[in-house]
Amino acid sequence: LQRHDQLSQRVRDSAVEATVKLSSLESHALATTERFAQVESRLAEEIDGMASKVRDVAKLGSALDGVSSSQLGLRKEVEALRESIAQADLERQVAMVRDAAAQHHTSLAGGLRTLAGDVQVS
Repeated sequence: LQRHDQLSQRVRDSAVEATVKLSSLESHALATTERFAQVESRLAEEIDGMASKVRDVAKLGSALDGVSSSQLGLRKEVEALRESIAQADLERQVAMVRDAAAQHHTSLAGGLRTLAGDVQVS
C-alpha cells in the first residue's frame, strides 16, 4: 500500500511538473506568436515603404526619360541655331567682301575718270 502511495505521489508530482512545463511552453508559444505578429507587421510596413520607393523611382525614371527627350530636342535646336549663326556670319562676310569690292570698284572708276580727264586735257 505504501508503495502504491509513493507511485501515486510520483505520478501526481510528474503531472504537476508536466502541467507547469506545459503552461510555460504555452506562455512561451504565446509570446513567440506575439513577437512573430510584430515582426510580420513591421515587415509589411517595410515592404509597403519599399513599394512606395519603387513607385517613386519609376516616376523619376519617367521624368528622366522626358528630360532626355527634351534635352535631345534642345540639342537639335542648339545645332540648328549654330548652323543659322554660321550661315548669317558667312552672309555677313560675303556682304563685307562685296562692299569692299564695290568701294574698290568705285575708287578705281573714279581714278580712271580722273586719269581719262587728265589724258583729254593734255
